[in-house]
Amino acid sequence: MFSVGTKADIARMGMEAYREMLEIEIYETHKDAYGVKGRHYKFEDMSLEELIAEANELAMVAYDVREHEKFVEECELQSFEGHVAITIADGAEDRLTALRWMTQMHTWFGLQDVEGYVYNLGFLFTPEGRELVDELCYVVEFTDWREAQ
Repeated sequence: MFSVGTKADIARMGMEAYREMLEIEIYETHKDAYGVKGRHYKFEDMSLEELIAEANELAMVAYDVREHEKFVEECELQSFEGHVAITIADGAEDRLTALRWMTQMHTWFGLQDVEGYVYNLGFLFTPEGRELVDELCYVVEFTDWREAQ
């Protein structure tokens, strides 16, 4: 939530600067909360109390969105790890072999392809996602994009 400054903070910054700070906070946090910047606001028509209330509301929504994204990433990671375990149970001798089997039908031209693959799995921007990118870069066979397909 947005922390409301004391009267001394507002006096030090000046009301205009404080309002501007709130407007920027609302504008930017709206994107975190709803995926697009909040271009629809008529800040000049809003009181200080309305700006503070809007900033607090957006902060709560953005927090909920981040928590939901973390939950989805964790679910996707668990699903992928389950697939790796099944591949090992089906005969892959270790994790790297399982990853090789799971990705051998793809054509890989570079790091962006690997990152795109992990992005589509749903957890690229996690420590586990970055680790998987490193593992995949080790096990996949990259093709020169200039070679005929």
